[in-house]
Amino acid sequence: MIKEKNIWIYCQSQQQQVFLKNCLSYRYNLHFFESADDLVKRWSNHLDVDLVIIEIFDFNMITLKNMTALLMYVSTMIVSEFDDLEFINFAFELGADEFFIMPLNQNLFLSKIKRLLYPYYHQAGQSSMDRRFEKLGLTSKELKIMKLLLTSPGNRINRDSMVNTIWGNITVHQKTLDVHIYNLRKKLADTEFSIRSEGGGFFVLGIENGIHQSHLARSL
Repeated sequence: MIKEKNIWIYCQSQQQQVFLKNCLSYRYNLHFFESADDLVKRWSNHLDVDLVIIEIFDFNMITLKNMTALLMYVSTMIVSEFDDLEFINFAFELGADEFFIMPLNQNLFLSKIKRLLYPYYHQAGQSSMDRRFEKLGLTSKELKIMKLLLTSPGNRINRDSMVNTIWGNITVHQKTLDVHIYNLRKKLADTEFSIRSEGGGFFVLGIENGIHQSHLARSL
C-alpha cells in the first residue's frame, strides 16, 4: 500500500508511541517528536505534513499556545488525559480540529483521523466537482476557499469575508489565509482554475475554457 499521507506526532510516552505505531503505521507515514520545539521548527522549515497529533500529559496551556501557528494551518488532533472544559475550549480556540480524552477508543480514533485526512470520503452523493477536488488532495479549509470563490458573485470575494466565514470568531494570524491560498494555488497549477489577488483585499477565481460560474456552483 502506498502511504500517501504524513502524520507527525508529538508524544513523550513510549507506551503511547507503540500504540500509535500499531494503529497507524500500516497506512500512514509517521514521524515522532519528543520536543514541541522540534516539531514547530520542522514544520516551519518543511510544511510537508497532513495531520499533527499532539499528546498533552500535563495541564499546560503554554505548550499549545506555542503551537498556535501550526494549529491554525494544519489539521490537528489533541490527545490528553485531562477532561477539563476550559482546556478543551482553549485547544479548539487555537485551531485544533479534534480533541480526544485518554484512554483512546481505537476505532473512533481511526475514524476521526480518516475524516480529517480524507474530508470527502464520508460525503454522501459526491458531485463531480467534489471528486475532482478530492483527486487534487485539497484540505478541508482549501475546499471551503474554493467553494466560497465558486459561489461568490463574479467568483470574487474579500479576504475579510473569507476569513470570517471559514474561521468565525476565532482570531487568526494575518498570514493564515495567505498560506492556504499559496498551497491551493500550487494544487490548482495544472487545472483550469487560478486564483489571483486584486486591490482592496479581494481574491478572484479565474476559470479557463469558458465554464460558467453557475454551472460549477450547482455541481458542488
